[in-house]
Amino acid sequence: MSDRPGIARRDLDFEMMERRIALSTAGSGAVLSAVTALYSPHTNAGEPSLYAATLSLTSNVTVPDRASGFVKLRFNSDGTQATVFASLSNLSNVSAIVLHVTPTKAVAGSTTGQTVAILLKPGSGSGPFRHVTFQVSIDRFSLIGALVGEPLSQLRDAMNKGRVLVIVQTTNGVDPSSNSTTNPGALQPGNYPTGELSGILEPVNMSRV
Repeated sequence: MSDRPGIARRDLDFEMMERRIALSTAGSGAVLSAVTALYSPHTNAGEPSLYAATLSLTSNVTVPDRASGFVKLRFNSDGTQATVFASLSNLSNVSAIVLHVTPTKAVAGSTTGQTVAILLKPGSGSGPFRHVTFQVSIDRFSLIGALVGEPLSQLRDAMNKGRVLVIVQTTNGVDPSSNSTTNPGALQPGNYPTGELSGILEPVNMSRV
């Protein structure tokens, strides 16, 4: 456990991942500066800069499934770009990782709302893997759906209200609604096209760090 009060072990793991990225990119001043900026607890406007979501099984999952994960999103100092770090475990056939904005406060385990950004779309058949991490950056041009053409601040406003879900979608190419007796791949981990994992992106209390 951490000897630093208020910091969960998962937060420490995330910090170590950020530092490894900084060291691996030390030859690039621009990238190193961008990574260093991630440690600012707030943007220039005083808004929270760090958001996090613990990913758990969605209500779609009805069979034993060990998949899990977490996501953290940090805005840069002027709030025009966000860097997303994710860690996923025990998943197969990842088809997309998306952000949904919900009309009202999101419910844990749900897959409701409208897609407003695609974080990762490797295509059907990725995995299986026991553990994987990835990093991606988004800006206003990454926004689609209800937020297309809007500044990134609109996404942050929705996160401040608990209305943004991270959803991990999976598929093995078999219709999940088909008969699982005749189609064994229909009802199993790695075949939830509308979402196998989800979590609510919410502000992290940086005052304790």
